[in-house]
Amino acid sequence: MTCERWQDTEVAPDRTHHLHGGGPLYTARFDEVLKFHAPGLAAVRCDDEAWHVDLNGMPAYGLRFRRTFGFYEGLAAVAADDGWRHILPGGTELSTARYAWCGNFQSGLCAVRTTSGEYFHIDSSGHPAYAERWRYAGDYRDGFAVIQRSDGMSTHIDRAGRTLHGRWFVDLDVFHKGYARARDDSGWFHVDAQGHPVYARRFAMTEPFYNGQARVETLDGGLEVISEQGLTLVRLRDDKVLSEAHRLYKQGKFDEALKLNQPGPFEKLTPLSQDDLVQADIAYSGPVDDLSRSLLLMTTVVERELRLRLVEPLIPNERLTLGELLMLLDEVRTGAPKGKFQKLRAALSKHHRTLEPYWPIIKALLSPLRLANGDVLSIGDGKPLNLVDVRNAVAHGNQQKLDRPVDRMLVDAVKRRLLLEETQVLRRLVALPALVRQ
Repeated sequence: MTCERWQDTEVAPDRTHHLHGGGPLYTARFDEVLKFHAPGLAAVRCDDEAWHVDLNGMPAYGLRFRRTFGFYEGLAAVAADDGWRHILPGGTELSTARYAWCGNFQSGLCAVRTTSGEYFHIDSSGHPAYAERWRYAGDYRDGFAVIQRSDGMSTHIDRAGRTLHGRWFVDLDVFHKGYARARDDSGWFHVDAQGHPVYARRFAMTEPFYNGQARVETLDGGLEVISEQGLTLVRLRDDKVLSEAHRLYKQGKFDEALKLNQPGPFEKLTPLSQDDLVQADIAYSGPVDDLSRSLLLMTTVVERELRLRLVEPLIPNERLTLGELLMLLDEVRTGAPKGKFQKLRAALSKHHRTLEPYWPIIKALLSPLRLANGDVLSIGDGKPLNLVDVRNAVAHGNQQKLDRPVDRMLVDAVKRRLLLEETQVLRRLVALPALVRQ
């Protein structure tokens, strides 16, 4: 079968030859073939020898190697008994240097590893692109590559080997459409060209952004699609614990759902907050019920955790009530300042993009509480009741202001808001890192 374009070929399903138009491209058969690459040559292997063939299945040169790979930018990596090197289409060696491994040329540069285990990049003449040596080096993409130093931390370098942003990560990927996947001690996320996180959340796994969205695995095993701001757009799969908790929740088995769902948030809260939640549970179900204390402890946990993450890093010892903090954050979110706490508002506004994953939490905390059947809890005059109203009433001993009893239905509504409902306030809150003062 005649074929003039290598782009019109494909590897046969058994990988022993190439196809064109659905039929064999040539009569020869090999143990393995790889795809054709410009200038129209494909790597093949038979027995213990490897070489490149043309569109007729004929050898491109007389040399034989242990392994051969595709041509990239006119050069192919090959392995022989005396080491790895690159060759030109006619079999001529790029240089006399030998390596323990060679990558493929991308953007005129290629990663190689020496026999002593050091990585660096060479240019298309076979010369080192810079003087430094690394524990690992990856391919260049859009002018930058990932390198790893001896302590295991990674960063980006430019074509001259200079660090791009000077930030080091536990793990790192190349840039894709302006963002790179990165990992710190808390998990995976995305960074911009300055190495700054583009959102505050952390994940067990992230994929590169695809048309402005990325598929991620949460730290609890769920799957989501997120925006470039780290906001959840689609929930593909709840984590196993949360799925079971939701099932129990829908069956009205709130106590069982809460017991199943609490370990995750408990482990990530500050020790004082963990103890407060334990005491809140004791106050709720102990020999002597103290429902007001249970409510106060739960709202105190939310207030403390928000303050530690969003206020203390910017203005230490700034004291705000839960209501003041939530309203201030909502003003930052909407861009509608009302005058109080101007210094803190200005500091928070500088982190507007980083704060975006917090907005669903803030909205949930300001939204009306609901009973298990979905009915909105309200005060006697019909005003919807939210978490701040409850906190203020029990904190000042003015439960009568609620114009409704502080009963188990009210406590259960708060518990559901913090742990079980759609926003899962505590679960989301503890997954977000604190702000960093600029």
